[in-house]
Parts: sequence; structure tokens; C-alpha cells
Amino acid sequence: MKKLRFVFILFLLSVPVFLFGGDVNFVAQTSKTKVGIGEQFQITFTINASGSQFKAPSFDDFQFLGGPSQSTSMQIINGNMSQSVSYTYYLAGKKPGNFVISSASISVSGKKYESNSIKIEVTKEQAGQNQTQSNNRNPNRSQQNTQQGISEKELADNVFIKATTNKSSVYQGEQVYVTYKLYRRIDVLQYQIDNLPKYNGFWKEDLKTDNQTYTESVDGIQYSVTDVKRTLLIPQRTGKLEIDPLDISVLIRLKSRRSNNFFDDVFGFGSYQNYNLPLKCKPVSVNVKTLPGNAPANYSGIVGKLNLEAKLSKNKVDANQSVSLKVNVNGKGNLKILEPFNLELPEEIEVYDPKTTENINISASGISGNKVFEYLLIPRSEGKFNIEPLSISYFDIESGTYKTVTTESFELNVAPGKGGPTITTGPQISKKEDLKIKSNDIAFIKTETKFKDTGNFLFGSFLHVLACLIMISGSGALYFYQKRLSVLKSDVKNYRRSQAHKNAIQNFKTAKEALKEGKSDLFYQNITSTLYNYIGDKFNTGLAQINLDLVKEKFNEKKLPDTEYLNYKKIIESCEIARFAPSAVSLSKEEILIAAESIINQIDEKL
Repeated sequence: MKKLRFVFILFLLSVPVFLFGGDVNFVAQTSKTKVGIGEQFQITFTINASGSQFKAPSFDDFQFLGGPSQSTSMQIINGNMSQSVSYTYYLAGKKPGNFVISSASISVSGKKYESNSIKIEVTKEQAGQNQTQSNNRNPNRSQQNTQQGISEKELADNVFIKATTNKSSVYQGEQVYVTYKLYRRIDVLQYQIDNLPKYNGFWKEDLKTDNQTYTESVDGIQYSVTDVKRTLLIPQRTGKLEIDPLDISVLIRLKSRRSNNFFDDVFGFGSYQNYNLPLKCKPVSVNVKTLPGNAPANYSGIVGKLNLEAKLSKNKVDANQSVSLKVNVNGKGNLKILEPFNLELPEEIEVYDPKTTENINISASGISGNKVFEYLLIPRSEGKFNIEPLSISYFDIESGTYKTVTTESFELNVAPGKGGPTITTGPQISKKEDLKIKSNDIAFIKTETKFKDTGNFLFGSFLHVLACLIMISGSGALYFYQKRLSVLKSDVKNYRRSQAHKNAIQNFKTAKEALKEGKSDLFYQNITSTLYNYIGDKFNTGLAQINLDLVKEKFNEKKLPDTEYLNYKKIIESCEIARFAPSAVSLSKEEILIAAESIINQIDEKL
């Protein structure tokens, strides 16, 4: 056989160049001339010669999905050898209308050739509707694939997507992660995510994938495997919860089986074709168990393991001097849902809302890290004061019981102020300024005094009276403002609702900074979290409970127009898709930012 191959190679090398064909043909073909918005199609430019400097036309009127995918085929028929090279691009309808894909160009032996142009009609129908109609028109898909050179069963055996979880049974609030894996034994040139799962009933956090390929055995058969998507899930309700499947499209390369040419077998030549194949995995279920009913009053909602530490910056201070109390919660579990502690302090000690910092790591092993609440304390009188211990409970998975961790108590010794006894009077405003009476506030009295008549230009004048009125009015306004702010803060729901829009605008500034610095992943995360946080603040809902279904329910309760929800949903889904398949998003980052700010303003005006 080796000798035979050698003979044919010599024969091939001896074939004159003119046998490779005559006229150069450069043509463009499309899989569809009529598509819906979002519906995929491919355009292929084929030349029957070896060329260079290929230049594709502009695809600005369409959504670009990938390409070019290049394939080469050679055939010998009746002693004549022919060669063809194809460049395939994958596009989708972007907006309704009639569009023309202009000519591509290529150079052969120094001469420039141009292909024909292609007309594409994009209808208002969505991709799903067109796909259903296409399936109705072509019910025998197995026969179609057989004509392409591979059967439906062979495809299913050689390329598929599968969802797996690290646990099949968990407690409510326990972490579980799902991995969507692409298995293949044929050439897969690229893949893209078509539809993202909704994860109804779960709090979710997407994990990064490294796109590394590894091998895995399924039923004794070795496959090349790539992790397409990984997501950390925390179930929010009990029972059998189904994890949504993932829809992807893969671009596969297959060798044509139509040619029976002997030279194809000898030299490994032959025609290759690229196909866009939709894949959908089967859904997987997780059994979510109910937590025991004897939960302590201070149960944090954390399923995992927690440690609790507290530290007072100093034990001895003067009256009206500040001291900080840091409370550090660390461990494993959804630390993001932790709320500040309610401190039980003596009346003589004032406390400010805590400053919260967190260092949380989210990986395939779960959520871990720490969350710190720093309280500013100001004792207003001297004495010895006791700060009671703090405690928090969590559900321990290993033992199946609730456990409580507690800090030590602290004694705070407060000495009189350096200037003598300190008296606090009147209502205390935001700066907590006090009226101090000092024992040494009488200065030395001079025995000789020289007076100089300066007139009464200011005292008792109109300007003097006006200044006094402004000071009195300003002090009164500041007092009532602080009093109202204090009332609002005591009513957590109303205060949170009133600050929703302000917080959203502030968070958008972080998104703008990420946009300027080119941090795409951080940008999309910030837009998503800002939109969800706004809903949580506006409707006083825990972040772990917020999803698109809940948003729709809240919008319906407030009788907001459907367009508000659809615009909100589009931004969320665009951000989610952009993190995994940027080419599948039609909106730019700038457009997403503008749309997000606009929808927040519109919703806030109507609420």
C-alpha cells in the first residue's frame, strides 16, 4: 500500500498545472434568503482555485456570530484535477428589512476576482417562530443529515451537551453547582450560547470557566470535554427543583462521504463541510430538603459554617470620644445575605449605622470569605459600661443541626472629658456636637482697659438681624431634617425605598469606571446587580429572592406597563449573555448603560 501511495504521489507531481481546471469561478451562496430576527444563517464564498488576500464584505446589517471557517476540497474526475476553497461566515437577522451582502474579493495569480452579491430578507418574526416553522417544513431531519454524510444517531453519539451537579440532594440554602459540559468526538470549530437558564427557585452566581479541554469516559468511550458554563446555585424553596437546560449551537466540521474517488482514500483528500448544529441538554433535578423547625431566633439563614469575632478598638476613652467595634463574620456559606447586628447598648452610648466591608470568594467549592461590620460608638457620660456579647446561628450540614457562635462581652471605661465635666443638652444632630461647659473658661481680667469708639456699624443693623435670622432658620431646618432622617432610618422599609434611586445612580458610576477601564466582566456584573438591588430596595425584598419572575410579579402589582418589564428583562439577559457569548449581543456596552439608567428613571417616576 505504501508503494502504491508513492507511485500516485509521483503521478500527481507529474500532472501539468493546466489540469487543475480552466476558468476561475468565485461565487457566494447562502443557506437562507429569508430569515427572522435572531435567526441564524450562513454565507459561503467558494473559489475553484488557490487564492490569496481574501477580503470579506461588511456584515454591519446583521448580527455577526462567527467566522470565517475555511475548508478545502480536491477532486480528480476523468483525469482532471479540481480544487476549491470555501470561506463560511455565520450571521443572524438583526432588524427587519431587505439587505444586500456585497461582493467579497480575492486575488488569484495577481488578478483580483469578486463574487456575486446576496440579497437577504429579514422579517419581524423572532428566531423561535421561524425555527418552529422550519421544523414543520422539514420534519425528517434525520434524512437531511444522512444526505449531508452523517446520520442523526451518529451526531448524537459524537457530539452532545450534558448538565451535571455535584450534589443530588441538599438542604434549603445549601450550595450546589451545575456544570454544562460539551462532549465531542468530531471537530467542533466553535460554540455559542443561545438561551441562558432562568434557574427558577434558586439564588445563582455564575462561575468563570477556563475553556480548557480534557478527556472523560462515558460508557467506556473517550470524549474531549469542555466546560461551557458553570453556575453556583442556592435553592430558595424545598421539594424537587428542576435546573433549566442550556441551549447552544456548535459549528462542526464533517468530511463528506459522497465521494467514492480512489484518490481521496489514498491521499486523504476529500471535501469537508461545516454545519451549524443546535444542541440542548436534558434538565437535571435536585431534591431540596426542609431545614429542621427548631431554628434559633438569631438564625442568619446561612447553611454552612460560621465563625464570629468582635474587637473593641480601646477599652478606655474620655466622654464624647469615639471608639469602634468591629464584628467579623467568616466561614462558608452565602455571606452576602448577612445583615448588620442589632447592638444592645446602654442609653449613654450612641451608635452609628455600621460600615460594611466584605471579602467574598466564589468558586466551584462554594462561597467563602468574611464580612465585617464596623460600628462607631460614642459614650456621652463617664462611667463603666458593659457591651453584651453578640451571637449568630447557622445550620451545620455535617451534623444536621443549628449551631451558635458567640463573642465575648466588653467593658468600656469612660473618663470625664479633659476640660472637666461634660454635659450634653438638646437634641443631637448628625455630627453629635455637644455644648461643653469648661471649668477654666474664665480668662485673666485686665485691670486697665482702653476703649476705642468704633461706632455701631454692624451690631443692631439690618445685616446683623438678617444674619441672625438666617442662622436661626438654618439651625431649625437642620434640626428638623436630622429628626426626619432619624425617623426614616428607624423605619427601615421606607428608608430603603427612599434611597433606592439614589443608590442605583451611585452604583452606575462604578459601571462607568469599569467601562472606561475596559473591565467588561465587572461592567456587566455591576449593571445586573444595580438593577436587581434597585428592585430589592424599592420593594423591600431580600436579594436572594430576586429573579425576573419576581420582578414581573412586582411590576404587575404596581400596574406598570409591560414594556417596562420587557426593557428591564432585555438588559438583564443582555448582560448575562455578554459574559459568556459577547458576539451574540446586539447592544454595545454604552447602549446597555444608557438603557439601564433610562429604565431605572422610568420605573422610579411611576412608582
